[in-house]
Amino acid sequence: MGQRGPLPKPTSARAREGNPRRRPLPTDEPSPAEIAIDRLPPPPDHLTADAKQVFSALAKLLSDSKLLTVADVLPIELLADCYTQWIKALKIRAEAGVITQMLNRDGEVIGSCESAESKLCRSLAADCNRWFKVLGIDSERLIKNRSWCLVLGAWLRVQDVGGFNRKI
Repeated sequence: MGQRGPLPKPTSARAREGNPRRRPLPTDEPSPAEIAIDRLPPPPDHLTADAKQVFSALAKLLSDSKLLTVADVLPIELLADCYTQWIKALKIRAEAGVITQMLNRDGEVIGSCESAESKLCRSLAADCNRWFKVLGIDSERLIKNRSWCLVLGAWLRVQDVGGFNRKI
């Protein structure tokens, strides 16, 4: 049996964005407490320095938008770690190339395939996308709320969060 379609929006997101169909919203869902701006969680010690910057930046941006709850801390931590690994993989892929040549035993080129670095970048990008969806920042919502997406991307690049502009 196949999947039944996209996951439903959380009730809090539906209430915030409006209820155009005027269907009743469930009232018995648990709602985690919001985290106050002055009580942002510190980045975990096991994260790298770049991942700690991404964690702090995402926590602050989500808190400023009134979207940060207690339940979002672990997904932000995983997204920060995945994002910094993706940035490093992009740099390695830029040096190694996207295509790898396949050689036979005599050293002759017999074909080409996608490099391992390119596959790793694709896998990490999918993981980042998954954590964005867990936080409720998937592409469908980003299109509707494009300004928040642009602010996040621009802020991460301007602040050089995750070492995107730095050389390894």
